[in-house]
Amino acid sequence: MKQRLQLRHSQRLRPTPRLQQSLRVLQCASLTLRNELSAVVEGNPFLERDDLSRNDRSGNTPVPASILDMTSANETLSDRLKRQLSIHTLDRIEQIVTEALVDSLDERGYLADSFSDIQEALALPTPVTEDMFERCLQRIQQLEPVGVGARDLRECLLLQLEAQRVTPSAALDIALTIVSDHLPLMAEHRYDRLQKGIGVSSHDLGLAMGLVRKLNPRPGTIEQTVTSDLGPPDLIAEALTDGWHVRLHPANEHRLYLNEKYWHDFPSNLSSEAQQFLKQQFRDARWWIRNLAFRYHSVLGIGRAIVEHQSDYLENRTAPLKPLTLQDIATTLNIHASTVSRAINQKTILTPHGILSLKKLFSGHVTVTNSDDISIAAVKDYISEMIQCEQPETRLSDKEIARALDTRGIKIARRTVAKYRNDLRIPPASQRRKINAPVLNKGTIA
Repeated sequence: MKQRLQLRHSQRLRPTPRLQQSLRVLQCASLTLRNELSAVVEGNPFLERDDLSRNDRSGNTPVPASILDMTSANETLSDRLKRQLSIHTLDRIEQIVTEALVDSLDERGYLADSFSDIQEALALPTPVTEDMFERCLQRIQQLEPVGVGARDLRECLLLQLEAQRVTPSAALDIALTIVSDHLPLMAEHRYDRLQKGIGVSSHDLGLAMGLVRKLNPRPGTIEQTVTSDLGPPDLIAEALTDGWHVRLHPANEHRLYLNEKYWHDFPSNLSSEAQQFLKQQFRDARWWIRNLAFRYHSVLGIGRAIVEHQSDYLENRTAPLKPLTLQDIATTLNIHASTVSRAINQKTILTPHGILSLKKLFSGHVTVTNSDDISIAAVKDYISEMIQCEQPETRLSDKEIARALDTRGIKIARRTVAKYRNDLRIPPASQRRKINAPVLNKGTIA
């Protein structure tokens, strides 16, 4: 092979150290940034740190301490519910009654005490009406995990069924009837009497029982969807009368200030090396302030765009996610998609339904015949529901699932179904056929 020398001209984007720092500040998690800022402020004489939030400066109502204290890895059910309640607008009596109800929940998430017992423990000068207790309890039952705040197993399961977006709807209606009127028959496995009492086919009964079996009778022990080692959420989304409002979480709004007076106080007879060092520290301080401002501006703007797009899902968690990609947000805000990707990395948002990862609010889309496109997350929900409702003796293959989706106008290939099924960690039909009856996880209804 003959060797020779060649000269080529090419253009490459080489990020400067300042740009690399800016991108790293935008991308890193809040707790990582907090620790790094502590080290930077300690080593730079021109930087001062003030973590007092903008909300506190402007006189707005600060976020309660129950939200700020989220770094504990052992968050209890009571802590989790009170954190969700703290962004709701409650008057003083509602706050007292709601917190008393939360404190009365047992380890399963059920209301262990009666209204009269709670009334007696409160010892308020004016007795609380039963309607007030009911309203406060209903507010708790709207929180996550779904089913919490129930007074018995029947109410717990009904809350979970009513919160589901299940297809076909007939199966849900039958499941509601089973839980409402015939739960003892199901618990005793008296399926013949159950089928006769409801008046449905064995196939429809099997679909409905599949829905009931996947419910959690102990919602108080459900695992958190977002690990607490990420610290407090980066954003707070609140549904107010004039729409959704998104703001930075005070605990993650680190504020740096440049001490210019300290710069002017240095004597002029310093050595050239000392002056050069101080000039570099001064420049670094200004860059850190700019980078933080860029981070907060980007995260807040992107968070607002996401919430505006997915407002239906945030208002009603049973609604499907709308199709949303990084490029959609980038086009809306006139920024690069890579900036969106970095800004949502390890970022979370606190909503009335709990803490959500910003990444989870994105989903690709699938074209639907004679209808609007739907998100890939919604297609995965359809696939999961079909498999959960299948009969043990007739497991659905990927090809059959693709055909069923095609009847809804969702045209995807069999291999795409297999990919989505693998994403859901569901084994193929050949492996599911080896199971003679639905395998029940610990804590599910037998």
